[in-house]
Amino acid sequence: MPAGSCIDIFYHQVLKEIRALVYPRAQENIAREEKKALEWLQAQKEIIIKPADKGGNVVLMTVADYMSEAYRQLKDGLTYEVIRGDPILIIQQELKSLLQRFVDMGFLSEKMAKKLIPETTSKPCWYFLPKVHKSLTHPPGRPIVSGVGSVTEPLSKYIDWLLRPILPSAPAYLKDTNDFLVALDGIQWSPEFKLVSLDVESLYTRIPQDAGVQAVTDILRNMGKDDVFCEFIEEALSFILQNNVFKFGDEWFRQ
Repeated sequence: MPAGSCIDIFYHQVLKEIRALVYPRAQENIAREEKKALEWLQAQKEIIIKPADKGGNVVLMTVADYMSEAYRQLKDGLTYEVIRGDPILIIQQELKSLLQRFVDMGFLSEKMAKKLIPETTSKPCWYFLPKVHKSLTHPPGRPIVSGVGSVTEPLSKYIDWLLRPILPSAPAYLKDTNDFLVALDGIQWSPEFKLVSLDVESLYTRIPQDAGVQAVTDILRNMGKDDVFCEFIEEALSFILQNNVFKFGDEWFRQ
């Protein structure tokens, strides 16, 4: 807008009045003693505060106990391996090569391939949520890898977008609890039937990666998906799983 115009004068006058506004201080919603207690907890370097795995509780653990449980899990050589140095740049180069191959095959556009390679990345980190419903004194932890902003996040989201409409056609698909109840409603129950529940410890890290990827591609081929689509899903899934890396403390790990 031209300087000195009516609109320009009005704009600057409104902006001046907005900047002159004094906002009332928000009222405290906790007692003074509670605020002091929270500040004291925040200052304690030997305590770690985490949400519980279930129940919505807040868990306070000593750093020593937290690190002991963390390394108990991370030293499981069947699930995790220590890697030397930051692997992100190498993974990024390998990702570019993978995507370029499918651009050359005509499956991906140059524009899509560019979107799947993040310009900036965050380092994935590992932590766990204490399972206090199993033990109050030495709770085991539910491991979580926070991969927000990681080098493979855009590709993971793209694979999820491709598979999401196909998933309901899988033979063992269950959407949620209601879907399970609907399935049960169609069963003719007999007195000798029994409901049994199973709990697999660390389910996701127990699934063999090669077998999991093969199961997905087999389902896609049985649905009649074309070879290039199946090949892309297979290689992309394998790439994501094989490059599930994270940092804990000063060390890098591969899951």
